[in-house]
Amino acid sequence: MKNRLMILASLLFMLLLATQTAQPLQAAFANPTSTIFINEIHYDNTGTDAGESVEVGGPAGTDLTGWSLVLYNGNGGASYNTTNLSGSIPDLGGGFGVAVINYPSNGIQNGSPDGLALVDAGSNVVQFLSYEGTFIAVGGPADGMLSTDIGVSETGSGAVGNSLQLTGSGTTYGDFTWAGEQANTFGSVNNGQTFSSGPAADPVLVINEIDYDQPSTDTAEFVEIKNVGTVSANLNEFTLELVNGTGGGAAVYDTIALPAVSLASGDYFVVCANAATVANCDLDDSPDTNFIQNGAPDAVALRFNGTLIDTVSYEGDTGVPYTEGSGAGLEDAGVDGSISRCDDGVDTDQNNVDFVFTGTITPGAENSCGGGGPIAQEVKIHEVQGNGSASPLVDALVVIEGIVVGDFQEYGQLGGFHVQEEDTDVDGDPATSEGVFVYNYSNGVSVGDVVQVTGQVAEYNGLTEITNVTEVVVISSENTLPTASTLSLPVTNFDDFEAYEGMLVKVNNVEVVSGVSQGNWIVDDSSGAVYISNDFFTYNPTVGESLLSITGVVSSFKHNSDINYKIIPRTINDLELFYILSGFTIQGMIFKSSLYI
Repeated sequence: MKNRLMILASLLFMLLLATQTAQPLQAAFANPTSTIFINEIHYDNTGTDAGESVEVGGPAGTDLTGWSLVLYNGNGGASYNTTNLSGSIPDLGGGFGVAVINYPSNGIQNGSPDGLALVDAGSNVVQFLSYEGTFIAVGGPADGMLSTDIGVSETGSGAVGNSLQLTGSGTTYGDFTWAGEQANTFGSVNNGQTFSSGPAADPVLVINEIDYDQPSTDTAEFVEIKNVGTVSANLNEFTLELVNGTGGGAAVYDTIALPAVSLASGDYFVVCANAATVANCDLDDSPDTNFIQNGAPDAVALRFNGTLIDTVSYEGDTGVPYTEGSGAGLEDAGVDGSISRCDDGVDTDQNNVDFVFTGTITPGAENSCGGGGPIAQEVKIHEVQGNGSASPLVDALVVIEGIVVGDFQEYGQLGGFHVQEEDTDVDGDPATSEGVFVYNYSNGVSVGDVVQVTGQVAEYNGLTEITNVTEVVVISSENTLPTASTLSLPVTNFDDFEAYEGMLVKVNNVEVVSGVSQGNWIVDDSSGAVYISNDFFTYNPTVGESLLSITGVVSSFKHNSDINYKIIPRTINDLELFYILSGFTIQGMIFKSSLYI
């Protein structure tokens, strides 16, 4: 018995050492925010492969000297060709263009899977894409990276001259979607693709400043319009509407036709109640007093040839369609000042984000914003998430505070971290998540840190995020983490996962029902299934294998244009496996079968 125990102890030690020294895989690397990206591919056709090429898209004038395209064989993961790029990307419209890299016959391997990496002049991998499956690169610039499958392929029966192409409209890789085989467009903009970086050709006017309330009788009310486009606007194509929003309704109480005046780009036009009391007034309308109603709520709107193009609701939300985002908290309280776009002319279609009250009126001139833009509002994370499928505060500048429950800032990971409200600050509403992902990798944080984050609310592939982060303050460290919520399966509606987005959760007594595919595997607790991410540590589950529990943060991922949710374990220690040793369960160790004494 003594010898058997010594052998068992040695086995346990070696297994523990193996788990501690295993190197984590780097995550799949598609880089959706990159403005330089792989735009078109042809690698297989009927008969002998011909015309094989790869196209790179990006901003016109980009110098590709020092960049390279590295081809990888998915069978073993090694690179088999490196092509050095040169020259500049031409302008094909919208400030963007493409560069084509041609290969000899059978120069690009035919998949199941194979891939390619786009590498910049600093030897950094910009993208690592694959077709007909995924694999891990071995050697070369993408060494250790998991490829991202583009989701479409060439069957080998397609015509010579076909290709796989990105379609859609935008300026970054994530704005476009891969489309299946069709006639190639190498050297030109793809079929169904638009590079849209420039301003609209039509005149673009916004309501820029409103003074609707003064001390005592309102005698100096005005609305300022600004041309924020690049072309002049003929104002007789525009009308201004004043809207009564009592009770959340929308009743237009005054429609003002603007005169045949040309408003140059960057210029202002002021509509006022009394030109004697309002400086720079261009159109004196009536009445002279109490011209614009005082809210709770009300709105001002602008139409172009009958089409509503801008609206501002204040002191609450005026009825559809006269509120952009929300007008809650936007108020001129009857003191000197106005509600003004800050920065001047900014328009994100969020009334209480774009506008702030300023103590200085500036009719016909740039708004007085105190040297800064919109003021960040302190909110709870559940206010950012809301109880719907998207945040009610999209584009708002916010300050949140919570505990870091997942840190994925390392190169090749998610590029950010997850923050969750402390247990004492939750709102008790089961429909609102208490967690959120912060897209920021330049401010080092650790799990257990209480942090205060200032940034902008955004939605990306169904995931609510804090982006454009301007400040991360670590308040304290090594704090107790919020309680992991037990995720009950099955969910009655797929959108129910939204209530856990970004939060630390736990599923219990699950069985593996699908092995690793595209970086995820699937478990089921006999009532429902959920995806588990395999991105940040090495673990190869076996179908039929049981686990006591899995802990991780809830995130989303996009596959074939569909949004799916998954649990991301942070380390191997988030997996609690069945292992019987004198009646004990050992957490975080990889055993493929039970061992009894």
